[in-house]
Amino acid sequence: MCQSLEDAPSDATVRGYLNEQLTVEKMHTIEKQMNAALASQIPMRVFKRARDTAIDYHEQAYYGKTAQAQGLWIRSEAKDGTTYFYRVATAYVSWHAMRVTLAIRFVLPEEDGVSILSDVLKSLKALKYKVKTLFLDRGFAGVRIMRFLSKTRLRAVIACTIRGKSGGTRALCVGPGSYTTRYTFHNPDHGEYTANLAVCKVFTTARRTGRHQRRADWMIFIMIRCGYSPKQVRQAYRKRFGIESSYRCARSTRGWTTSPNPVIRFLLIA
Repeated sequence: MCQSLEDAPSDATVRGYLNEQLTVEKMHTIEKQMNAALASQIPMRVFKRARDTAIDYHEQAYYGKTAQAQGLWIRSEAKDGTTYFYRVATAYVSWHAMRVTLAIRFVLPEEDGVSILSDVLKSLKALKYKVKTLFLDRGFAGVRIMRFLSKTRLRAVIACTIRGKSGGTRALCVGPGSYTTRYTFHNPDHGEYTANLAVCKVFTTARRTGRHQRRADWMIFIMIRCGYSPKQVRQAYRKRFGIESSYRCARSTRGWTTSPNPVIRFLLIA
């Protein structure tokens, strides 16, 4: 843009001003401003009653060589050719096929899931938004998160990773059909937590498409303070995937950058 416009400043000048104004010390202020901008676009009808709400992590790959203390990237599972990512947590509601992002939170390398989830919920409370049931992805399936949700007396459904070859949660994936059960999660640092699980036996769509052999698969959901049947919890959780659609929409409009400044990257994501 700088090269195509007449009498425009150079790209280095614009980049210099951005780096001067968007500093790590101002991250918290910029985050508040981004949330205020999101809140200004939320339809007032969303606040009339409690709504089912999804909270999720979203990651953008980072290929630079900046040290973690300056770049504020995090390590995660290898994807898109890297293990370095910028991560944000977002709260989202899908209501009458309308996708609305309620809040966004930049995740720092040293932060844990409980503090992130607590901050996002505080942002929703500040908006006077009422949560009916929280739907969380498997990144939140930890003992501390489950204990925190129980203390806050929130209804929640969390996707559970199937672990183990014959033991662990994989041992639950047996039988002719779906069922509910109790299961105790163990963590060497945070102790134990016993939760209600919905173990759902699902099938591929081969009967409809005719392209592959029909086979069974398993999905497990952790239920906090709610008593869904396996069929109900699976149908309710499917609505959560609208948040992935919002990420795909954002990807088509997000500005790209090679800047090592984490605040510029957060601004573009937000």
